[in-house]
Amino acid sequence: MAFRCPCGCGSEGNLPFRPEPSPSWNWNGNEASPTLTPSVRWVGGCRWHGWLTDGEWRAC
Repeated sequence: MAFRCPCGCGSEGNLPFRPEPSPSWNWNGNEASPTLTPSVRWVGGCRWHGWLTDGEWRAC
């Protein structure tokens, strides 16, 4: 899954879905309102840690 950092810094990243090797995420299969587990720790252009739940990013 391609995404832009939820903090607003503009950095872009990709999150692989399981069964890819770790780190990888479980996806609920919903393209309109995705949920990923476990949490996402992003260390791209900044540092951000949180959850993507029902299509909304929420910081820890």
